[in-house]
Amino acid sequence: MKKLVIAVLCLSLLLTGCGGKRMAADEIRRQYGLIDRAQMEAEVTFHSSGEERCFTLQCNYGPQESTITVTAPETVAGVCATLSGEDMTLTYDGESLSVGELGGVNPISALPRMLHFLTEGYLLSEGRESLEGIPCYRLELEDTFGGETAVCTVWIEEETLLPRYGEFAVDGETVVSVKMLAFSCTLQEETTEE
Repeated sequence: MKKLVIAVLCLSLLLTGCGGKRMAADEIRRQYGLIDRAQMEAEVTFHSSGEERCFTLQCNYGPQESTITVTAPETVAGVCATLSGEDMTLTYDGESLSVGELGGVNPISALPRMLHFLTEGYLLSEGRESLEGIPCYRLELEDTFGGETAVCTVWIEEETLLPRYGEFAVDGETVVSVKMLAFSCTLQEETTEE
């Protein structure tokens, strides 16, 4: 394994036979499925009952376990969550609390869930559209967590293939939105059968 930043991931994606043509969602998803570890920082907004709560989160992602740390607002900064499968443990100031099985979409699990949707979700639609004037691929994916079916729409910048923005919706209502601030990753070695 070698440490790669997303720019190298992007180069790898561009060199996998697409030759600068529009990339298929399947190829983007396959490449994101090769992520072994990822470090992300994002502004995450929870939309609830007409109220919006904004957080800045850092995430150390792994396919089996992820650690998420709240860095803002100051009132909850330092709260950490470990997400392992469907179980979550909260940690603050050295004390831990297991919250048991995690159901549905929530702000603390949004970053690892977004990568999960990209690799494991059912593809509902794909397209291209601009986001804040930047050409992006848009993938709309569906999955179920804790008995709740959600749709995650992810905008991936065409030029760099960075995930730029994501939205989670339940019953047609956006519940969590993610504005990516930073992303880097380490890829698994691909094995080929001969």
